[in-house]
Amino acid sequence: MDEWAWKRRLRYGTLLCDLERRIPLDILPDRRVETVAAWFKRHPSIEVISRDRSAEFAAAASQGAPQAIQVADRWHLGKNLSETLTAVLAQCQAEQRRANRANGHQEEPLREPSQERSAYRSEERNKRGWLEKQSGSNGMNWFARFICRV
Repeated sequence: MDEWAWKRRLRYGTLLCDLERRIPLDILPDRRVETVAAWFKRHPSIEVISRDRSAEFAAAASQGAPQAIQVADRWHLGKNLSETLTAVLAQCQAEQRRANRANGHQEEPLREPSQERSAYRSEERNKRGWLEKQSGSNGMNWFARFICRV
C-alpha cells in the first residue's frame, strides 16, 4: 500500500498491490483512513500489509484488517536505517571530537567544498567501477540488483 499522485502536491490516491504476484490490485481515489479501511474490510483474506510510515495508513490497516501483520516496505526500511545511522554516527563524531579536545588534539582543517566534492566524486567513481566488476552486471551495481531483484 502506498500513496500516489493524481495531481502532484494537490490530490493523492492509494495504490494497493499484490507484492507476491507483483500486480496492482486497486487504485483508491484518496488516502483517507475510511476509504482504505473499507477496502481492507472487503478483502478479509489479506494477511500481510506492506506500508510506509504514514499514521493514516497504519490506522486504516488496523481498522480494516486487524488480522493482518503490518510491515515496512523496502524503501522505508532503508530510509529508517539511514536516519538511524546518521543519528548514531553524528553522536559518535561529537563524542570523538570531545575526546580529542580533552586530550589536546587539534581537529584537521576542513578541505574547501570544491575539493571535497571532487574527492568524493572520484571516490564514488572508483567504488562504482569496483562494484560493477564484482557484480558482473551490465552497469548495474550489486545494491541496485538486490533492491530490484533483477
